[in-house]
Amino acid sequence: MALYNRGSNYIKGYTLKSIVDIELECGITLSVFPGALSPNDILLKYKEHRGTGRFRTPKHIHWVIDLMLKREHNKALTNELLMAFNSQWEKTIPLISRDYEAVINTLSLSTDSELLEKYSTLNSYGYYNIDFIIHLMELLMLQEKTNYSEAYMFKNVINELLSGNDLFKLISTATHNGR
Repeated sequence: MALYNRGSNYIKGYTLKSIVDIELECGITLSVFPGALSPNDILLKYKEHRGTGRFRTPKHIHWVIDLMLKREHNKALTNELLMAFNSQWEKTIPLISRDYEAVINTLSLSTDSELLEKYSTLNSYGYYNIDFIIHLMELLMLQEKTNYSEAYMFKNVINELLSGNDLFKLISTATHNGR
């Protein structure tokens, strides 16, 4: 089970203090920092190896490749998880504040121990632990909806993964940067 802590990590020359640090059993710390794109924007960073690694910014293509590997080995269970993400996408509302409680209170999939257990067999495939993937996905949905409530990139990537028809289109959708 994840451990949720009030922020204690710093980035950008120790100028940004995290709002929430989520320590996962797999050894990854996922931190939520204040962002700059909107008043309640959040910035996601993670580091591996129980805090000894450097912070990395998760990109859509990272989790897409991981879920593609999981899907290759267990298509039905991975597709079921993707459908759960689609459903959660519809329910996600923008943050009205970016404090600890506001962020923590939005997490429902990643704090559901039965759901995490249900998909834990997917840990055998890909690089990332399912606990990390689910936390990351919920926070990415929250980030995208907070910055632009009519956003759709996340949902498009999930739908492309579910269709499984066109690898080029999936990678193009996952790496689109709006330029």
